[in-house]
Amino acid sequence: MRRLRRNRWQPHALLALELAGAALGLVYGFWLATIAAKLGSLLFALSAAAMLVGMSVFAVGTVLARRRSLRWEEETPEGVLTVALRRADASLRAVRVGRWQVVIIASFVAILWAAQAMGLIHASGFLVFYSAACVVTVIPYFIWLGRREKRVVAERAACRKLLEDLQAVEG
Repeated sequence: MRRLRRNRWQPHALLALELAGAALGLVYGFWLATIAAKLGSLLFALSAAAMLVGMSVFAVGTVLARRRSLRWEEETPEGVLTVALRRADASLRAVRVGRWQVVIIASFVAILWAAQAMGLIHASGFLVFYSAACVVTVIPYFIWLGRREKRVVAERAACRKLLEDLQAVEG
């Protein structure tokens, strides 16, 4: 209970940070689109599309994932466990959003390589660097998401068990 009360602000702050990041990503996507239009560059156009789609999906996903965790119950044992369960569920939904982001990044890299293979873009040096950068960042992120999911599932199970025990005692 102390931890939940101490971190009462955390879901609000996380949502604000994630939405600010998505807004910056959208601004960057529009900037890339402007460059694509000026240069007639398919590489910049694809990059703009990936940023605009990816950040839009992220913004909507993060709001849907976290919105239920923002509400606080009365400070009874049952209320505290209910809040903990809602936060755990929100964390699991956020992990799914993170995994979708990985899929979007991998799809974007595959589309770039396909465009390179078809001769639509000519940026093999950039693609090698970009692909390596994606692998170096996405793999640790994917591993972290898996570990986070395991911790949250365990915490959620413990909260459910405590809530069931509490309801059994009260019933």
